[in-house]
Amino acid sequence: MSFYNTGNPVPSIDPRDLDDNAKHIDELVNSTFPTFVDRQGTVRKTIAGIEADADAATLRGDLAAPSGASLVNFIHSFLGAIPMTVQEVLRLGIDVRMAGALPAPFDSSAIFQALNATVSSLGGGLIRIGAGTWYVPETPNDTGVYWDGAGKGVTILSQPNGSNKDMVVSRDFATLQGIGPVRDAPHHYGMTNLTIDANYLADYIGSSIGVDTTYNNTVGYGVKNIGTSFKFDIEIVNCPQVGFYSEAVDYSGYGREQDSQLHLTGRVFGKEAMVYRGPADCNWEHIILGCGGWKATNAERNAALVMSDIYSGDVVDGVVSDEEAIPATAFMYNGHHEATFIHSYGHRSGLAYRTRNTGRLKITHLTAENCRGGVYFGSRVWGWANVEAHNNQREPSALTGTIASLPDIENASQQGFILTGVVRPATTESPIKLALKDSSLNSKVTLSYFPVGGSAIPGSYVADLSGTSKFDITLQDVDQDAILINSQGNTVTAWARDVTTGAVIRRTAGGTSVNRSNDMEVHCLSNVENAFYLDGLVTNERLAFIGEVSASIFMPAGSQPDMLTRSAVVEVSGRKAGAQVCSRDAIRSNLDTATTGAKTITVAHTYFQIPDAGQISVSVYDPSPTFTGSLKADPVIQTITATDITFAYEVLTTGTSGPLVLVAQIH
Repeated sequence: MSFYNTGNPVPSIDPRDLDDNAKHIDELVNSTFPTFVDRQGTVRKTIAGIEADADAATLRGDLAAPSGASLVNFIHSFLGAIPMTVQEVLRLGIDVRMAGALPAPFDSSAIFQALNATVSSLGGGLIRIGAGTWYVPETPNDTGVYWDGAGKGVTILSQPNGSNKDMVVSRDFATLQGIGPVRDAPHHYGMTNLTIDANYLADYIGSSIGVDTTYNNTVGYGVKNIGTSFKFDIEIVNCPQVGFYSEAVDYSGYGREQDSQLHLTGRVFGKEAMVYRGPADCNWEHIILGCGGWKATNAERNAALVMSDIYSGDVVDGVVSDEEAIPATAFMYNGHHEATFIHSYGHRSGLAYRTRNTGRLKITHLTAENCRGGVYFGSRVWGWANVEAHNNQREPSALTGTIASLPDIENASQQGFILTGVVRPATTESPIKLALKDSSLNSKVTLSYFPVGGSAIPGSYVADLSGTSKFDITLQDVDQDAILINSQGNTVTAWARDVTTGAVIRRTAGGTSVNRSNDMEVHCLSNVENAFYLDGLVTNERLAFIGEVSASIFMPAGSQPDMLTRSAVVEVSGRKAGAQVCSRDAIRSNLDTATTGAKTITVAHTYFQIPDAGQISVSVYDPSPTFTGSLKADPVIQTITATDITFAYEVLTTGTSGPLVLVAQIH
């Protein structure tokens, strides 16, 4: 369509302008284009354009509404793809490549952070990360966002050399740390099927088997987490500082279920492998973490203990459960948990597992291996745990003999705690190896002890007991006193074999208020030298022995049980140096009544020690009864030795029949 475009000012009565105006009105009303140009050169909206703008305004309002995302369709580029709403895409998962993320050496951290914010703001969803190594330090965790990789060891989140950053950090971590409240933290989120490698050492795999390497980064956590109802099923390796850190503080106003799940594996951490301070009641489904407090070279690892950044003045432990009070606040951490499986190993500065003021615990299986010490349960612990510890008492070789030896299991619980343990020591750097150190109250402890190789480990012994609890201990292959009891009110039953030097149980001396009410029982299966070493008088105690010893049941000789004045209960049934011994003996022997006069009779006894005369009751028995003679009196004790008792008696008149039987009972 042609126009005159005279350029005449408005108004104009020029016929040419009237012709142009008629054409422009036709464009305004009937054109399908959104705009037209009037005779003055101004771009104006057509009716079609005005209607389109109105529809767009309505759509913007609809999209801005809570249900707006359901109005938008998305079609993947692959053959056969079908349209999906944004909500459906979020539910099935967005791949980070859709947002432009690329594997290393490209830094995709900003894209990961933007994706997290977008998905969380839209109500949550799944973000998929494909195979490869991705440089994404400070990847966030937020409510409703679940990161999912292509598999552990396949999808790897890492950082370049010299970055020195934390790898995964929950939203508002710095603001909430140490003060909370939990209600302001993320909830219902997680990370699965991937590996976090914080790029601590250049060759972390080689270093874990003794190869020297160098440092790529010296600062940074694997995961820093504050939140609830999360799920982590990931591998964490090669972290300059703590591998996995989690806390929850101040539950005021919090009303959600907080159940969370952890499935963590990995090794090589510059500090603790795991510090858990909450949320409470977390389910540790599967934890295998090793080599905490790790250094780049063998020389560094053997020179000194590694100190914790979190616990000032303390060494680095492997896995820590923490419910300590937070300074300058009214709050405590909330690290109590339930665990199906924990395997903590290779922590040469401290323990495999330590509680710090932790309360309730339920641990189905806990393995402590190749660490300086095994596990520690503190005074507030209650619940139950099953522990297997082996090859511990490892320590930096330059410090051997100069630092304290840590036990395989230490139980200080003052609550109700059921502990089952298996300890298998080996020849390691520490000169002293103690399986169980127990100062508990009201615990029930079952322990099985057997060294590697089937022979005694020099410096190794089984238990040091200083609390008041119940113990069932099976042990073998010890070349010193096996069990030390340093307190009162314990019940200790020991099944022992191959205790070639010392005693199965040594109860140490104490003042008037200790060493009372202990109940001690020893079953010696084979090749045991001594059953008990009683260092001090037996007072209000029960001692029981069943089995065989090569030297003595009770040692030293000056500490034999006083059966008359010390309220002791002693039960013995066994053999000593090949001879039968017992604690209740009945002697029977025929008296010589054929002639009159004073006589003696010596009879062997099987009592476990030299009895006191006051323990022996003597009588005469006529089994027929047909004896017609008479004695001046019942026989009396003349001498007592470790094997025999000699009795004296006098026959006044002989009888026509007999015999008379001497009956002596030792009790």
